[in-house]
Amino acid sequence: MKKTFLLKIISIIAIFICLFNSEINATHIPGANITYSCNPANPLEYTFTMTLFRKCPGTHPSTMAASYFSLTNDCGLTNPVVPIFNQVGVEVDVNQLCSSITSNCSGGTQPGVWKYTYEATIILPADCNGWHLAYDLCCRDASSNMTGTTTNNMAMSTTLNTLFSPWNNSPVVTSDPIPYACTSTNFSYCLTMSDVEGDSIAFSMVAPAGVGQAPIAHLGIRSFDSRCFFIA
Repeated sequence: MKKTFLLKIISIIAIFICLFNSEINATHIPGANITYSCNPANPLEYTFTMTLFRKCPGTHPSTMAASYFSLTNDCGLTNPVVPIFNQVGVEVDVNQLCSSITSNCSGGTQPGVWKYTYEATIILPADCNGWHLAYDLCCRDASSNMTGTTTNNMAMSTTLNTLFSPWNNSPVVTSDPIPYACTSTNFSYCLTMSDVEGDSIAFSMVAPAGVGQAPIAHLGIRSFDSRCFFIA
């Protein structure tokens, strides 16, 4: 079975190409994603995991309010109430600095990024070919190559087709989460993923999402080509 997993947070690459301007308090989230796993004892029960990255210095709360999320479907079913997402474990500094250098997550001066993990379990009322869980909140990291620059929301979503793929788990990203790059220097990033069921994985680059999941346009000649399609 082939899974299509649209990585709407792939735009973190473009954002971090313009690394790291001076800290702006209102913009601090460079990337995020949502994955899910099914309870084998109940095929309609799913645990959703949101991974969120936050620029240092500063911290994020231990809970994410239900109002930040929306759960919809394409089948006319009643949408379940989205619960509060609670932090799992502790935040982790995922900087890619040399081991001898301290990031500003831990009192140093070099750029660091916290990785936060949140989870919530939702029981769906019935199978549907389109369940959509979305997250939308300020404040996407400032960028010099996207419209809005310092005022964009961070938004992402995941879609489940429980009719076609019951008892299914999403792929997960296994590569380094936040790439560091240098301005005006060619840069490549290898995105690696895994799937617990061993399914093939297809993913493509898409425009970053903002308020209401609307795509954020790029400035100048920069753009994402949806024809860039990969199968693993």
